[in-house]
Amino acid sequence: ESGRCTEAQRLLYFEEALRRVESMPEVRSAALVSSLPIESAAPVFPVKLVGSGQSKLASVVCRTVSPHYLRTLAVPLLRGRSFTEQDFAKGARVAIVNANMALRFWTAGDPFGAELEVDGQPRTVVGVAGDVINQGLFSKPGYEVLIPYKQAPPAGMTMVVHTAGEPGQMLAKVGAAVRSVDPDQPVSDMTSIEAMHREIAEHFRVILSPLLIFGLSALVLATVGIYSLISHSVVNRSREIGIRMALGSAPGQVVLKVLGEGARLIAYGLCLGGLGGFLLTRFLTSRVWWLTGGGVYPYAAVIVLVVLTSLAACFFPAARAARIDPVLTLRNE
Repeated sequence: ESGRCTEAQRLLYFEEALRRVESMPEVRSAALVSSLPIESAAPVFPVKLVGSGQSKLASVVCRTVSPHYLRTLAVPLLRGRSFTEQDFAKGARVAIVNANMALRFWTAGDPFGAELEVDGQPRTVVGVAGDVINQGLFSKPGYEVLIPYKQAPPAGMTMVVHTAGEPGQMLAKVGAAVRSVDPDQPVSDMTSIEAMHREIAEHFRVILSPLLIFGLSALVLATVGIYSLISHSVVNRSREIGIRMALGSAPGQVVLKVLGEGARLIAYGLCLGGLGGFLLTRFLTSRVWWLTGGGVYPYAAVIVLVVLTSLAACFFPAARAARIDPVLTLRNE
């Protein structure tokens, strides 16, 4: 909505646009929000807890929303009530806080009826909502305050729609319904949650694809390195192996001995690599809050893969050692 309109005109536009979209048969619920939860550019206001002795909180995300916002985005209402149409501009100033903020600043996480000062305006807490990602994917859910949009209408808002049909097919219909209110008002950035998820996943794919390539390259280099090292060892110890076989060592014993040397190298590498992987995982999970170590299964899968490829690299030099002709070897000596 254009900033040149008065506050009353903006409210009328928002209300009518929301009413027309909600009246569509394919729409289950719709709501308005000043900024989407996942966006990192959410507005931040100073908030003070009245009568609690707390100082101002400098990083409280504030969003103005319409009554059905929580239901439309499936955000749970943990305590109290959601906003209603009776929370209009001249009514009692109210707010909803998220669970993280409630647990941090109120006993037993129950702020119902508490007083806040949001951007210098006193408000009463009427509900507690579940936590959502409110400052980008790499930040933990912080403190968040929701305000009825009729009490603080911004210059522009985002409409979120929960549809019964295929979301992609509804984009044009929703856009037409909003434009029908005032064709001169811009409507942009129309997309579906699924498309947003794909876009986010694509960003991670760009990051993870080179890591996967580096990991596979490291595995290939390690396999080639072990093969080369064991092959070199077999060549240098051809006389020793020939003498052992001349004294009665069976080819199977020679193979097991060479494989044992390779297994010792594999064990050293797994110990060092496992320690490095554990430390790297701890570092990444400490920086990106929603990442987890994945449990023991990823580690077990990597260990099995490394052991199998490494033993395969050791087997061929071992088989070659078992074919050494002791007579020929001693004659050459």
